[in-house]
Amino acid sequence: MPDDHIKIGVSRGTPRGVISAPNILSLNPGPWFKTADTETYRSLYVGQLAKLGPMQVVAAIDKAAGGKIPVLCCYERAGGPDWCHRGYISAWLLHHLGLIIPEFGMKHIGFGGSHPMLPAKYRAPQAHH
Repeated sequence: MPDDHIKIGVSRGTPRGVISAPNILSLNPGPWFKTADTETYRSLYVGQLAKLGPMQVVAAIDKAAGGKIPVLCCYERAGGPDWCHRGYISAWLLHHLGLIIPEFGMKHIGFGGSHPMLPAKYRAPQAHH
């Protein structure tokens, strides 16, 4: 990761290989994250995001980044077989603030509703901007 980037945690624990990183607790999934099926997870996490102020969340991310480019991190590997709530965060921030948040190193694959870490059944065709 380039020196002008910083890892920002959005998971309930510290991701592998991350010794310490700021963590945005409001973006951590609830205690159901390991046991919920895909549809229940989507419903619960989207409901969690709906209770947050997107501008306040972005302000918290920016503050935690300290002038660097924030990279939201959790346990699921980008480009791996698993989906992850980072995709929901990307879709939420695009919907509410028009922010384009791609997966780090995968900008060409999609963002928002076409984010590569969304579950395939919820992923829209890639947006072209």
